[in-house]
Amino acid sequence: MVKGSIVFKVIGTIVGLLIVFFGIYTYVYINQAKRVFDELEQNKAVSLVQTLDANISSADDLNDVHKLQVYINKLMWVNPDLIRVSINLPTETGLRVVASNADQEIGQLSSENNQKAIREDSLISGYDTIESSRALIIISPLHVAGQTVGTYEMTLSLAKVDVIISQWEVRLLIANAMAIIILFFLTYLIIRIVIFNPIRQLSKGMEYVGEGNLDYSVHATADDEIGRLGVLFNTMTRRLKEYKDKIEGYSHLLEQQVETKTEELHEKESELETKKVEMEKMNEMLKERSKKMAELVEKTKEEIARQESAIKNPMVDETFNKDSRG
Repeated sequence: MVKGSIVFKVIGTIVGLLIVFFGIYTYVYINQAKRVFDELEQNKAVSLVQTLDANISSADDLNDVHKLQVYINKLMWVNPDLIRVSINLPTETGLRVVASNADQEIGQLSSENNQKAIREDSLISGYDTIESSRALIIISPLHVAGQTVGTYEMTLSLAKVDVIISQWEVRLLIANAMAIIILFFLTYLIIRIVIFNPIRQLSKGMEYVGEGNLDYSVHATADDEIGRLGVLFNTMTRRLKEYKDKIEGYSHLLEQQVETKTEELHEKESELETKKVEMEKMNEMLKERSKKMAELVEKTKEEIARQESAIKNPMVDETFNKDSRG
């Protein structure tokens, strides 16, 4: 497979889109799962607050610090995820911690959120990081006989939830990676069968046609763009072959005509050569005759001159005649 092949380009694009899609899906899914778990933990914390609130039914219960501490310890023993539980009641110097699993906090002023929960008589929740783990903080009003007399503050560890979410995230990433690999190979096979092989066959056919082999045809059966391209390719090669045959026919006919004309020219040339030879012979004869005519003219001129001389000098002529007779 050549570098820059369309298969690599298509698969690279698809894999890139799959990575983006699964990345977004994993991010949304994990965040949604985290929200669901956080809501469950928040509901759990609210239930614990309500359980603690149900155990305190009178002002005497609030005055019995030992009993409050027992409630807190029992609640933490039943729920190991609880990190901190405190009960806050108003005093002359402000809202303070009167009972807590953390002894060093007893007697200290409560946070501003506790005072806000009393003022608004509403539940306040938030998140914090404790020992590198997330923690859920719930502050709820404490009610006795329908009146708000203090607050509960609970800190619930989300370490187990984060571990579960991390495990889900790892498993989801592994599943996504496996899905991408499987889709990669499936896409490769599909593209190779559906797109690359027909295109390679067309490319091979173009090479054959470029070399002059117009009898080559591709196998085009698919009813799609590539199949129609194969049909057009076969139509093109068939027409090119027809044009080639016509051109070869015209060329053969032209060669025959040229050969015929050449033969005629050779015949004409032979005739001209023959006539040329005849003309040269006639020229030779005319030259001979001209030469003889010139000699005859010379003799005639001499005879005429002699006769004229004889007329002018008859004695000389007679003497000449005698000499001639003697």
